Amino acid sequence: MDGDARVAEASDWYARMRGPEAANDRLAFEAWYAVPENARVYRNLEEIWNTAGRSSLRKQPAGSQRSARWKPLAAAAAIVLLLLGVSLLSAGSPMPPEHVPAKVLALASPNDERRAWGLADGSSVLLDGGGALAVEYSGAERRIRLDRGRVRFVVAHDARRPFVVFAAGARVVARGTVFDVAAGDTGAEVTLLEGVVDVSAANASKPATLNPGERIVTKGGDAGITAAPAGTAHWTEGLLVTQRLPLGQLVAEANRSPGTRIELADPALGALKVSGTMRLGDPRLADKLAATLDLVVVRDPGGTIRLEARSF
Repeated sequence: MDGDARVAEASDWYARMRGPEAANDRLAFEAWYAVPENARVYRNLEEIWNTAGRSSLRKQPAGSQRSARWKPLAAAAAIVLLLLGVSLLSAGSPMPPEHVPAKVLALASPNDERRAWGLADGSSVLLDGGGALAVEYSGAERRIRLDRGRVRFVVAHDARRPFVVFAAGARVVARGTVFDVAAGDTGAEVTLLEGVVDVSAANASKPATLNPGERIVTKGGDAGITAAPAGTAHWTEGLLVTQRLPLGQLVAEANRSPGTRIELADPALGALKVSGTMRLGDPRLADKLAATLDLVVVRDPGGTIRLEARSF
């Protein structure tokens, strides 16, 4: 199969796996993705989509060979945007700040589906299943309120208007960067992928500055910076690369993604360590974890999957 045909296939699969019939196509997709060259092209396409809006992708890659490789992928990414029905809040060049109206736009995603939007300034958001946020742009500030769920922001640089995200009592300020924010019942998590952001917890005396690869969790006014667990940036593509990650954390990540919920019968099981690459949307994830850790899978009539210790 030539390169253009493979890219076309990858773009078709990318759109189908984010459509309403994704569950029906899952097994066929897994068989297609198992071919290494297919997987490579698919991951390249995901990278273009996940980093949409970065200035580095707006520039033509240096070198004729690299340019030739990226052109069909960029074209496929554009096709995917059309297939996914991504809504652009404005077309063409961003409006000058002094002409940007201050109005609130509510965005939400169904429990079983991620959704993406392009914003008027060239930024983009990818909202995980069951999430909700509000966008309010004015001439002085670009403000986002994350009410629930997890979101990836790819922020277009605008020195005159800071990009500010409010989530679970935390305030995040970015000026052209890529980062994730998750709003929970007890606080917020912010993970920085590119650039620099300042995070202020509720009642904090001064903001904390994150560098790429760092995460901050705010709870009850306190905040602590740690290294982001390996592979956490892959949630947008459904992959989690783990190295002795506690099972409890892995299950929490899996339950953030659209699909069946996994529970642990005993909280002590959460301390078991898991290594490897996991596809969080995999309907067989619980079975694979059970086989790896010698656990038992129990499926409740309501659809919940429970992992239990094996009885001897």
